Amino acid sequence: AERLLGRSMSTTQNLHLEQLLSVVRARDRKPIEELATHDSRALATLVCADGLVLAPDGSEVPVELHGGALSPSGEQNAGAVVVLRDLSAQRRAQAQLEQVQAEREWYSLVLSSISEEVYFTDLEKRYTYANAAVLREFEHDTIEGAPVESILRELEVLRPDGTPRPLEEAPPLRALTGEVIHNEEQFVRNPKNGELRQRQVSSAPVRNRDGAIIGSVSVARDITERKRVEDALRDADRRKDVFIA
Repeated sequence: AERLLGRSMSTTQNLHLEQLLSVVRARDRKPIEELATHDSRALATLVCADGLVLAPDGSEVPVELHGGALSPSGEQNAGAVVVLRDLSAQRRAQAQLEQVQAEREWYSLVLSSISEEVYFTDLEKRYTYANAAVLREFEHDTIEGAPVESILRELEVLRPDGTPRPLEEAPPLRALTGEVIHNEEQFVRNPKNGELRQRQVSSAPVRNRDGAIIGSVSVARDITERKRVEDALRDADRRKDVFIA
């Protein structure tokens, strides 16, 4: 209270509210009429959720005001009490939350605009995010919150040599242990369309400010067409060598 008033409580006796506080409504910055009146009945019904205290030091403090009668027996003009609640911490928390949400939306828009598949996994081995490319490729509306095991169980995943790849070798799970995987190749058959595609996956641990692993991020790209072109070029080179020989 003393911070809002800019004076000690001992100096506030016998002063009217308008002498103690300069309060306006935030939406139009006009004085709150009930505070300027000496009518306790008007103060007793005061409700203002968007008050703004203009503090003596020049700062502006968001407050909520509520009035109440001091005479529960109904006695007229017995007095009123006005309660101010400082909303500064609440507004700061709200602003921070809005900033986090805006940043998350921005990152989501950026990640959704790229052709590579991007997904995050938490320490519980659950997907916490997948961009639009992932959802299109595997025909899911969302995989947020789904266990990695349950999603991979729907797929046939092979090593480059064609042997089945065990779940524990999945790059996002290995990254949770601290391993960094760079451009690891794999074959994936999606049972929904039956097509076997060749992919390249990179995964890395995500760490907090203290260096502790809090999840993993993975990026996958389809290299099927690129591999077909490379194979065709190698085949053409072989035929050329045979012809020359």
